[in-house]
Amino acid sequence: MRTKLRYLLVAIVGTLACGAQSPISTVRRPDFLYIPTLVQNKSGEIIYDLSPQDFVVEDNGVSRSVTLTNDFHIRPIAMVLVVQSGRNAAAELQAVPGLSGLLDAVLNQPQDRVAIIAYDRQPRLIQDFTSDTDQARATLSELRPGDDGASLFDALHLALSVMKQVPDDEQKVILTVGGRRDHGSNLSDPLPLLQEIASQNLSVYCLAFTPRRSLTGDLHMLNPFSALAARENAAQSLAQLTGGDFYQFRNEKSFEERMMEVANHIHNRYMLRLETRGSDPGVHSVRVQVQVSGDPRVTARTAYFIFDKSGKTEAAVVPK
Repeated sequence: MRTKLRYLLVAIVGTLACGAQSPISTVRRPDFLYIPTLVQNKSGEIIYDLSPQDFVVEDNGVSRSVTLTNDFHIRPIAMVLVVQSGRNAAAELQAVPGLSGLLDAVLNQPQDRVAIIAYDRQPRLIQDFTSDTDQARATLSELRPGDDGASLFDALHLALSVMKQVPDDEQKVILTVGGRRDHGSNLSDPLPLLQEIASQNLSVYCLAFTPRRSLTGDLHMLNPFSALAARENAAQSLAQLTGGDFYQFRNEKSFEERMMEVANHIHNRYMLRLETRGSDPGVHSVRVQVQVSGDPRVTARTAYFIFDKSGKTEAAVVPK
């Protein structure tokens, strides 16, 4: 089942490779890709002290050598917190008065920093990057209900623009708190956004209110080669694509539990480095396996995307 989901998500990103729009922003061709990888046992406990030899990474079905970035967990975290303020957010966020607790849970080093975006019909950068968590808390305390929109894609587009000032040697995290779907973005096609995110060294984590159907059910019900798939499963697709987490919550207690899980996972990921210099343009399927006993559960990035030198996309072969 996990393999099927991985290929479905790769297919969503690969759809744009035929007849695509231009990339959202200035094209970058990084020479390497970080693959955030969380390894847990059957009970959900994190497995520590693995070595590079314990990991097997496939890039479009071909085994590739990777290095393990041992000092990544102590590198600064640059987090863009994307908070829905429109549509039904006012009622839902009443259940999470501890929203500012996200800052303490994730940002625990002096050099860590956060930027905050609020979105309804329009996204707004209400706090540029700061290491002053008191200032960030004050910004969150002033967050007010917005209009009837929830332009998630436009907000993520803005988050990518904000994140471009962050060096590649920092941990880049986008954390969304809100609905899992987009309502009213100006982007006519969400797939260029997915490809832009897939081309970057960052992870997306999502805390979504109002749980409905499961990710598996949604992806099987929708044609993964349709833009509708990305639009209907935006938050889940992005988290799965980049090796992040997607959680749903109903009340303050479940929000706090999920929030701590997200923080724990961010701080305890293995960071594998894959050299991408010379890789073919287009979508690349990524599969990470861990060779240890006990059938471990591996959560890792499932794909990445490379634009060609001109910034145009080319037809991609999606694994079957």
